Amino acid sequence: MSPAPDEDNRPSASRNVTLFGISCFAAELCRNGALNEAFCRSQLAEAAAASGLPSREIENVIRSAWKASPSATAQEWLHQESRKQEKGYAVDWSTPEEGSEYEHLGAPPGYMIEDCRIFRVITRGDKDHTTLLSNSDMYVSRILTEIDTHEQFIEITWRNADGHEGCVTVSRSTAADTRKVSSALSRAGIGVTSGRASGVANYIDDYIYEHGGRIPRGKIMQRMGWVDDDLSDGFCVGHQTVGAGDVVFRPRDAGDEQDAESISSAGSLDGWVKGVNPLKKYPRVLCGLYASLLPPLLQPLRAGGFTVEYWGRNETGKSSSLRIAASVWGSPDVRDPASPVMTWQTKRVSVESRMGGLRNIPLFYDDTKQCEKDGFGRDAKPLCVSIAYDLANGRTKGRGTIEGHRAVRTFRTVLISTGEDSLFEMSQDQGVVDRCVSLGGNPWGGHAPDVDVVLNELVSHYGHAGPAFVEYIIKNQDQVTDWRARVAQRSEMIASAIYGRTGQRMHRVASYLACLDLCQELADDCLGLSLLSEPLSAYIYDTVGDEARVRDRSDGATELIMSFMSQHASRTVTSHTDPSGSPTGGWTGETTETG
Repeated sequence: MSPAPDEDNRPSASRNVTLFGISCFAAELCRNGALNEAFCRSQLAEAAAASGLPSREIENVIRSAWKASPSATAQEWLHQESRKQEKGYAVDWSTPEEGSEYEHLGAPPGYMIEDCRIFRVITRGDKDHTTLLSNSDMYVSRILTEIDTHEQFIEITWRNADGHEGCVTVSRSTAADTRKVSSALSRAGIGVTSGRASGVANYIDDYIYEHGGRIPRGKIMQRMGWVDDDLSDGFCVGHQTVGAGDVVFRPRDAGDEQDAESISSAGSLDGWVKGVNPLKKYPRVLCGLYASLLPPLLQPLRAGGFTVEYWGRNETGKSSSLRIAASVWGSPDVRDPASPVMTWQTKRVSVESRMGGLRNIPLFYDDTKQCEKDGFGRDAKPLCVSIAYDLANGRTKGRGTIEGHRAVRTFRTVLISTGEDSLFEMSQDQGVVDRCVSLGGNPWGGHAPDVDVVLNELVSHYGHAGPAFVEYIIKNQDQVTDWRARVAQRSEMIASAIYGRTGQRMHRVASYLACLDLCQELADDCLGLSLLSEPLSAYIYDTVGDEARVRDRSDGATELIMSFMSQHASRTVTSHTDPSGSPTGGWTGETTETG
């Protein structure tokens, strides 16, 4: 195959090169304030049009020159491009590929592109020898940096001869690994084989080296939620960013992609508001709805995550309450593959990955009866109980690697769960009571004809309230300090009320309820809701008190037994007692030392 250039295209390509070089000089002068940008652009376009260049090419070439890095001098670029034009290896980089926002900057030296295929060109004497690298034309359209790890990724735009095209994002390490690059690109539809992987990896590296100063840069993150503590930088909701930030979400794997797809919408916000209006009679159901809205607010409030659990016997409205809460962010139809509602038939690693990936977006898990045990032997506990502790701690479980240990992922979110038994009943673990808002019994208060009415409406209208509330938080971020003060004050009031009923302070749970109260107030203002006449906590703190009294009875029973044994020490067998001398009335019990 001969790489000789098409003689008819040489003059146009030469004019492109000349226009770009002059435009680079003009752009630098404009940046230094020596010339007016609008005047320069118009004069350059007029001169280029007089030379016969099409208007679209003129516009693209001038735009590219203004985007070029000032450190990449026009003279150096002109020399390189002229050398490639003489050999005939350059493509018409000035015209963007159809469907791509970014430009193909041309094959680097030593390569040629013909008929949407990439060839390696090696000159021996007076002859050029070509080797096929890929049956797809591809180029690095953006260089991306992950904001948390600072790892570099590259966005590769490709096009096949049959007209198919697309983009794929891979890490720089993958692009440089001949064992990984072929599979990563071929999965996206790029014509690459393992036998040509080394040449493709070199092509990508040479393309970046040749055009690095002019390849657009961007930021990505491999999780959703707030970009950082500055709320103005935005919030990633699925594949969309709410706010002014320019960071986009790039999933790490198919699971992250599924979670991003679950953040979806249908119908309208007004339709959703109309659909939830009958819930004003059911404050415990509304607890799940407001808890679903709460996670984006936790970070600005500097508050921790927690679990809201609906528990009780079958057919008591637990799952319907969970589905209503899920409608804030996605489809409440559990038969919909894109629904955010999951079951507890899962593994710890999966739940941890989702908590880290969603970060400031809630999780919905149904039926704790399907939970597996987490841990080994006597220390094993139901997975849902372990996750409740992780949520309160705001970080995943630490794990080691061959080289050291894995990075721990952090989050501030709420998990809404259902089950037949409460987390406390499942584990008899007193600490879990302080890490969840426990709602036992029927959240609908008995037979509720409104259940089907609400769900039928929400199946058609969902996924709007969550993003709208995020936008509200961003617009009102100047009030964050006041919000924190109000939560602190409300938390003390609720803690005192719970103490008056149960004798338990329960400051953790009081802070959760205070956050829900603030969320209720802000969400009502944002979404135009008017569902409850009193703060949400006024309707549900008695349920929290009931769970506290269960724990208190357990503690009291233990104390009573210990007191009895102490008062009847002479009738208690210990390790130092001779059991042969039984007292009158017999032994009352035995104490053993542990630890």
